[in-house]
Amino acid sequence: MRKDVAHDGMAMTYDQIAARLGISRQGVKKIERRALRKLRNSATVQFVRAETARRNHEEAVVDSAVNLRFAKSQRSE
Repeated sequence: MRKDVAHDGMAMTYDQIAARLGISRQGVKKIERRALRKLRNSATVQFVRAETARRNHEEAVVDSAVNLRFAKSQRSE
């Protein structure tokens, strides 16, 4: 039995949500799966993933440059 949080902050089970909406428990799960799929594939999520990848790449490049400078400075000492 999974609990989800409703808009009012109260935890609700699938059965409680189904009763409130007048649909089956399976119907609630189906709607949830569809909504989560849409969120995963949304343009905003894709943008955030791309931006995160870009920033991680930039950080890796900076780290490599810092390590290279450090290695060069160690050789010259």
